[in-house]
Amino acid sequence: HRPTDAAELLQAMRRVHGVAPDHASFGIALASAREAGDARLFLELLRTLCAEAGGRRGEGGRRGFLVSDRLHSELIAGLGFFGEPRRALRLLSQLLDTDLPLS
Repeated sequence: HRPTDAAELLQAMRRVHGVAPDHASFGIALASAREAGDARLFLELLRTLCAEAGGRRGEGGRRGFLVSDRLHSELIAGLGFFGEPRRALRLLSQLLDTDLPLS
């Protein structure tokens, strides 16, 4: 499977099927982009994730959407992999500051 397949499915979930993607769906798509070494796709998925979690103009965000430590782990791994170690460390620090139980 191509990493773009995962991204296309993620984007079609809401548009075609009327189902909002969850943190597990984003994690799989992000991992696929990272494993393929596709930085452009990873950052595109990150923008989509931020829009989904933060809400779009006129919409409320999905509160609690980014509480998955597994999704955070994938984001941290991807940012590190694509040469963004400071952003990865900042995200790790934010995750640790939440006092969420980590699996």
